[in-house]
Order: sequence, then structure tokens, then C-alpha cells
Amino acid sequence: MPETLKQVLDKMWGHNVAQEEKARRANTVMLIDYYGGDQEKYISKYIKLDQKLDAFPFYWTKLTSRIIDKKSEVYKLAPLRTFGDETERNEDYQDITKKKNIRLKVAERQANLLGTIGFRPFVTPKNTFDYLMVRDFQAVFDVGLEPTAIRYPVATAALEKDVIYMYWSDEFNFLMTADNVTIKEAEQLERFGVPEDGVNPYGVIPFVYLHNKEIIDDFWNTAGNADDLANANLHINMKLTEMSHKYRFKSFNPVWITGVDAKSSDVKFGYDRVLTIADSEADVGHLASEHMFADDIEVIKFEIQQIERNYHLNITWGIEGSAPSGFSLVVQNMAHMDDLEDFTDVARDWEDQIVEMERVIGKVDGLSVPEGDLRVDFTEIRQPISQDEKNKKWDFEFKNKLSTRRDYWKSENPDISEEELDEREEALKTEAETLKTGFTTDDLFTTEEE
Repeated sequence: MPETLKQVLDKMWGHNVAQEEKARRANTVMLIDYYGGDQEKYISKYIKLDQKLDAFPFYWTKLTSRIIDKKSEVYKLAPLRTFGDETERNEDYQDITKKKNIRLKVAERQANLLGTIGFRPFVTPKNTFDYLMVRDFQAVFDVGLEPTAIRYPVATAALEKDVIYMYWSDEFNFLMTADNVTIKEAEQLERFGVPEDGVNPYGVIPFVYLHNKEIIDDFWNTAGNADDLANANLHINMKLTEMSHKYRFKSFNPVWITGVDAKSSDVKFGYDRVLTIADSEADVGHLASEHMFADDIEVIKFEIQQIERNYHLNITWGIEGSAPSGFSLVVQNMAHMDDLEDFTDVARDWEDQIVEMERVIGKVDGLSVPEGDLRVDFTEIRQPISQDEKNKKWDFEFKNKLSTRRDYWKSENPDISEEELDEREEALKTEAETLKTGFTTDDLFTTEEE
């Protein structure tokens, strides 16, 4: 029976979507490789070396992770979370979410790398929350930009067809193969914590999708990923490899000999050998090669600084002359600070979505999450300043009653407890009273009779 026009279009569209999804996932793997340091396979596609004749290692640098980590500083210091009208940290919530800050610090970096990641709160056997990050997942859409189902690999294998996937929708949760065949073996279901009936107990997909910027029409937020950074990293890797390869020949100029039978001669040469030629008719020389390595270094330095500027960063190569002042550092990093302020708004949305998902999961798995609106106070990222500038700052604030000693102690040690603060204040108060009564060191000594 001949295919209708709709069937032909559906098949063509399905093939196109499959190809786009395959390319997107390959790009995700590439970004993860550049961040993690598995970069040699990308360089070798462009620089071909015959390893039998020219065994030489490739040169690569983890520029991608360096810049992504520097860019991601909103969660560098743990924020303060309160609920409703509370003014102090909720200790119960703090106890059940001890891993939240470190997980979100990693999530911020991965979202800046990939554009979008999946983030799932789950309850551990210790009755606390932990958080699963999924970077490589597939999503199904119906209407809008909210997935109606997702799947991601939970067990890999040598053959792609043997990979095991976890499937989630609002109604179902089960394991499946790459060919979309449901896995029902009890051992596998128990291993991955999947219900035997395949029903999703939460009624929603238990994931929050963390985008590094507000999305418009692209769920995967590919415009917000680090493709440009990985591409710059590739070019720098190639230049570093080529320069190192040239240095190998420049540092050991090739020797040439004429007048000697190459087949019968046992001529040997090395940096720790003396070259001896018995034939008086033979000539020996070497090929002198010149190369301006300083030019290569300047080009590489320019490319690194260019990608840093594109990410609004100012990573110095070294300190020349006197150390820059605090004001100078603020000016140099002003664009980066603006980026952090913009991302803070995105992070607030993350926090709201995550706590709502924690409440959904907590109700099913028996873990209580405080009610009320969540308020998050992100720690301000400060540029380093000199000790003299710091002293002037605190002198001004003390003089104008803008800060207290407790504020100063907290700035020096963010983890200091309230009990320690009380002890310090009491010690200063006791010392002040002692000095006020005219106590001297002579009072420490008494006569024998006394």
C-alpha cells in the first residue's frame, strides 16, 4: 500500500529529529570531555602523526574547566536559606540538606558548561536529601518547553544497544533498553530502585531542569553552553602541540652524512655518543633550523586572553611591578560582577523549584520540609583588597556605627558560631572592666604574709 504524504513527512521529520538529537548528545559528550581533560582524541583528528616514525605526545591544557570554574562563583560560598518570617537558618532543614550547597556548586559549573542539566532531589537511607545530576539525557515534548518524559543512561556497556536507561513521566517510572524495550527483571529493578508496577509514586517527573539563563524557545539552551570555549581550547591545544613538535626538531638539529654506505655502515649517533666516521671521503654536517618561538607564545597568549575577555574574566599572567589595588581589581572585574548579579536571579529560581520538588518527594518518602516562602541570601563575592584598604574600610564603618565587632569577626570567619561570638564579646567586656578599675600587674604578686 503506497504511503500517504503525511506518512512520508512524519518519517522524514522523525529522521531529522533523530539526527539532531544524536548531534546534540555528541556535542554534550564533547563539552564534558573538554571540561574533564579527555581532549587528545579531538586534537588527533587535525594533527596527523605517524607514531612509528614520529612518536610524539599531544599537548593539551584544561582551559575549559579553568574558565568555567572561575565564571561560576554564585555558589562559591554557601547561601543562607530561611523560610517565611524566620530570620535565622532553619537547623532542621540544614541537617537534612547538608549536601545541597556542594551539589549546587557543581551544578552551577555544569549548567554554565552545558546550558541545561537535570537535578533530582532524593531521600537517602539516612533520611536526608541528596541530589542527582544528569548531564546527558533525552526529553520528549508535547506542548511548550516542559518535557513530558525523559530518559537517561544508568548503566553503560561496550555496545550501545546494551545500555540501560531510566524512564520517567508523570505516570510511569521503569527501565528500558536502547530499543525501547521495558526491562522487568526483579534484580535490575531492585538495583536501580524502580517500582515493580512501573508507576511513578510522585505524580510528577522528580527533576528540576537547571538552565544557566532564562530560556526563550530552546529547552536545551544550546546558546548558553560553552561551545565557543571548547573550540578555543581546541585551537590552543593544536598550537601548543605544533610548537612543542617544532621545538623537538629545533633542539636537536638533524645530522647528515655523505660518502658512507647507509646499508652496510653501523654509524650511530646520540647526545651521549661521539660520532666516528672511518671513511676519509665522508662529509658530516647538520641541518640548522630557525623558529621564532616567542611569536608562537604571543599568539597562544592572545587567544587565551581573548576567550577570557569573552567570558568577562581577567586572569593575569603574572604580577608586574606593584600589586594592583582593590579599586583596580574591582574595575577590571566589573563585567564579571555584573554577570554574577544576573546569574543570582537565575539561581533564586533554581532554589524555588528545588525546594518545591523536595516537598513533593518528602511527602512520599517521609521527610519533612519547612513550609513558607523560601528566602535565599547569597553571599556577596568580594574582590581581594590590601590589608591597608581593609583597615580603612572597617575604621570607617566602626566610626559611623555601620558595623559591629560581630560583623567584623563574621567577615573574617564565616563559619564562626554564635557561642564563639558571645565568648569573644564577654572577654572584651571583662577586659574593659578590669582596665577601668585600674588593675595592674603588681596586683598579681603578694607578700609572704598575705
